[in-house]
Amino acid sequence: MAIAAGTLTILTATTGRSETTSVAGDYQLLDDQVIKIRQQGDRLTCSIADQAPTAMQVLHQRTYRVGDLDTTLVFHPKGPREVASLEITRFGQRVVAPRLTSNKPLALRPVPSEPTVKMLDDLVPRLMILHHVPGVSIVGIDHHRLAWHRQYGLCRADRNRKVDKDTLFEACSMTKPVFAYAVLRLIEQGRLDLDKPLLEYLGKPYLPDEPRHRAITARMVLCHTSGLPNVRKKGELLHVLFKPGSRFEYSGEGFKYLQHVVEHVTGMSADRWMRKTLFDPVGMKTSSLAWNDRVANLVAAGHGNRGHVKTAGPRFRRANAAASLFCSPSEYALFLLEIMRKDRSADHSLGKSMIEQMLTRASKADPRRPVKRLSPSTSRDVHYGLGWQINATRLGDRFYHGGANGTGFRCYSEFDPRRGSGIVIMTNGLGGKRLWKAVVARMAP
Repeated sequence: MAIAAGTLTILTATTGRSETTSVAGDYQLLDDQVIKIRQQGDRLTCSIADQAPTAMQVLHQRTYRVGDLDTTLVFHPKGPREVASLEITRFGQRVVAPRLTSNKPLALRPVPSEPTVKMLDDLVPRLMILHHVPGVSIVGIDHHRLAWHRQYGLCRADRNRKVDKDTLFEACSMTKPVFAYAVLRLIEQGRLDLDKPLLEYLGKPYLPDEPRHRAITARMVLCHTSGLPNVRKKGELLHVLFKPGSRFEYSGEGFKYLQHVVEHVTGMSADRWMRKTLFDPVGMKTSSLAWNDRVANLVAAGHGNRGHVKTAGPRFRRANAAASLFCSPSEYALFLLEIMRKDRSADHSLGKSMIEQMLTRASKADPRRPVKRLSPSTSRDVHYGLGWQINATRLGDRFYHGGANGTGFRCYSEFDPRRGSGIVIMTNGLGGKRLWKAVVARMAP
């Protein structure tokens, strides 16, 4: 008997005859998201959640290919005239999506009581498919130690190299707290002052045509009240948007100004200075603020909104204190452990009072909103310390920072010094922010 496109042939147990059943229908990827298989004539399409339908090509009777998404679909039958589930393989990850029926409600959402790693192993591959993220690496901290790490998917969607614990990602704006920590070492050493105008260290104006920049201090940069914008377009003049210190405005340009001052004071490039001051002492051996041969061998490619390679070649030839850190989650977690270390006697460690300043609310970050968590926040306000965002939760203040580079990376980190816990999530896709938000919402107290 000829098999029509979009049908399965099932041998019935009672009669021994072959029956055909359509594969069209809805298949549950997450508790609130479905994969829709639709058929018009001989044409089959697949759409994930509310995304545009993509054509499917039959490979053989149960297996289809969604070429535009580089995805394989395998339909599994259950009894006569019934398709039970859809198996999806993408980015080297394989998940099973049960077929939805009106009389059989499903609850796929992992419950908080499940062990963290088990929950992630089910949740993350589904989120990768939903948000087109080829690679994810996550590290958990518990009781002041690296407690677990998980890696999923591919460094580059069009190649078979898997993400492992040594894979480097662009940490994006998570560069800022790392740079802030090293700046505070200069403060402790008396080589910089938090409240002295940065201009006084240069001896000449950074922005000759902007007199208001003369008031900008390191503290203003670190808590984002410098008055400088976040980014400027290539060739565009840099302007001060408002009186420095008067209100919050997230600013990467402020960190670039502070970097210029630090390089002048230390006589070193920011990358070399960071390696000497922080990376080598805490064991961040492969981390770098600038592209080099070691980075080239370990770094993942960035990907666009549909999971296709966006940026694979060299980038950030020169350090950028706002966004250029190449790092693995494991090494970034070493940085979080350094902040939470109770013994502050090491030569590279900030003193207790400086750590307290770093983690004290310095500016209210309007109009930002708290990260959604398993337990609700006690306040809708978001503050900045010196480099870190701060959320008030019913368990106390939580310190965190995200990151987003247009090269195709989205990342997140947070920690709780009272419990000695934390998490670092790095992804190589523009959909990674939606992924890490879903992870944090399900597991971060």
